[in-house]
Amino acid sequence: MENEPPVHTRLRRPVAKAFSRGHVERLRPRVQELATELLDRAGERFDVVGDFAEPLPVLVISELLGVPSSHADELRDWSQAIVKMYEPNRSQERVDAAVRAATDFAALVRDFIRSRRAKPADDLISDLAATELSEDEMVAAAVLLLNAGHEASVNVFGNGLVSMFRAGARPGADKAACVEEMLRFDSALQLFERTATEPVTVGGIEVAEGEKIAVLLGSANRDGAVFERPDEFLPERAENPHVAFGVGVHFCLGAPLARMELTESLTTLFDRHPELELDGEPESRGTFVLRGYHSVPVRSAR
Repeated sequence: MENEPPVHTRLRRPVAKAFSRGHVERLRPRVQELATELLDRAGERFDVVGDFAEPLPVLVISELLGVPSSHADELRDWSQAIVKMYEPNRSQERVDAAVRAATDFAALVRDFIRSRRAKPADDLISDLAATELSEDEMVAAAVLLLNAGHEASVNVFGNGLVSMFRAGARPGADKAACVEEMLRFDSALQLFERTATEPVTVGGIEVAEGEKIAVLLGSANRDGAVFERPDEFLPERAENPHVAFGVGVHFCLGAPLARMELTESLTTLFDRHPELELDGEPESRGTFVLRGYHSVPVRSAR
């Protein structure tokens, strides 16, 4: 994300090729299985974030990368520590925790890269190990995939469910359309900073080389010039050109996986609990850039 073409092209192309080798569809039955197992343990009253939306994507990313599920708790802790670097006014304690997490995760990935070079498997690390990327570049790709694949999915699911419940809505027959509205209505990633590589004028404002601007994705997703009734949650919205995954050369590489995972988990949840409702006040993480909830208590009203 910190590079532009041609460096960006060289780094992204092999990862995109690895993704295109059928990993998303390979994982669909496993997502359904994991979602069912988590709901079997959850009962009729549960925290839909802590008991369902948070553990699921970590397990899925583990499967994608080829990391045993025994590392899932470590992956989750590392991811949460690293993404706090995106928030403004970071404390030194948070910086230190993020550095430790990144160092520990990198060491794990390096071990798996060396193992897969000797004995490839049907996973993304094996595919990356067969590319021209350096070991450091492969590690960076794996860390990015963990952070994006975990945090975004958790927050989209939690934010979207709370918005849906508060709107008095339910997912319709087209669960994929509902997922797109969850992505749009309360984006997990509210903004992203971009640095001008040369002087440029944006909206009549002069931006000098080296200056930063904040791209407000959350605001764009409520643009009344693009969306009809932008401040309403419409689970079957037909036209939904949101920018929750970004645009251009930095468009989210894992968007197909995120869409599949969210659609399957939403379908499994409401097949099991069609009358699901809030069971108390959701607890916000209190974050700004990566919006989300610590917990969203729910119950089956059947």
